[in-house]
Amino acid sequence: MNESVATAKDKVARPIEEIEEALKDVIDPELGINIVDLGLVYALRFVEGAVLEIDMTLTTPACPLTDILEEQVDQALKNLVTVHHLNWVWSPPWGPERITEDGREQMRALGFNIWADCWLSSRKNGFERRGAAGTTSCCHQGECALPFEA
Repeated sequence: MNESVATAKDKVARPIEEIEEALKDVIDPELGINIVDLGLVYALRFVEGAVLEIDMTLTTPACPLTDILEEQVDQALKNLVTVHHLNWVWSPPWGPERITEDGREQMRALGFNIWADCWLSSRKNGFERRGAAGTTSCCHQGECALPFEA
């Protein structure tokens, strides 16, 4: 057991709800919405006493923002946990259905239109979304707002 894990065991684990609330201070730099309401946080759990494990994803595996988000997570959790491990996960892939209602309201306030149901139903029916990454094309003729890989 390393020294940081031993130190973490001496601290009382914070409630997961408190951790989740702190992670709402971590803002996706491209979309301007927090990672919790975007649905990027898949799981939070304590292991080995007070070591926090975070399973998290990105809107696309090719996203170059991992370092920025890791730094923001570190800052958000620095007063809550001694040790945390961030696990980048890609399965299941992120989709707009993971955005919370609060996240949808935040996106609407920023001028985004949310058409996740359209995108999901067209995907399930075998239609592919086409266009350059970050652009939109669906049955709503460009009213979708979330960036997806082409």
